[in-house]
Amino acid sequence: MNKEITVPDWAWNFYQAKQGEARRCPNDATEAALNYLVRIFDAGDVPENQARLEQMVDNHLAGQRQKMRRRQRILENAAATSTSDDDSLAQRASSSESLDIIRSNVTYSQWRLLTELASGNSYQQLSADRGSSAGTIKSSICRLRKRLRKLVFEDDSMSITA
Repeated sequence: MNKEITVPDWAWNFYQAKQGEARRCPNDATEAALNYLVRIFDAGDVPENQARLEQMVDNHLAGQRQKMRRRQRILENAAATSTSDDDSLAQRASSSESLDIIRSNVTYSQWRLLTELASGNSYQQLSADRGSSAGTIKSSICRLRKRLRKLVFEDDSMSITA
């Protein structure tokens, strides 16, 4: 069904004013406003007065700006994530090298002690499993960390935590 859509003169005058604005100072906002006006006219959704039409156009443009800002933030976050992914990849490679150095310089029982502590076991759990006091386990870990810190790092100011 082809219905006849009539657009009030004041709406066409508003559209023509926007066209003049686009000729004098072309920008994306004016182009978006013109496109939105055409969609309103084509759908037959012209409001009763020019003030309401201007408000609709302003709201539409504000929504478009908000959408663009949101997209920009998403892109910036993605870019920051991708660079941090590269950093984390390098950090993982460095961590892997450090683990290889540690693994090659400790005994099997020391390695088990370190990995069990890193897995979340408490000093009390480790001491109960080994039949020793928690203080003994803490001292062993402290001596291991001090020795390994010197191997992995040039100085012992860095910390190795479980």
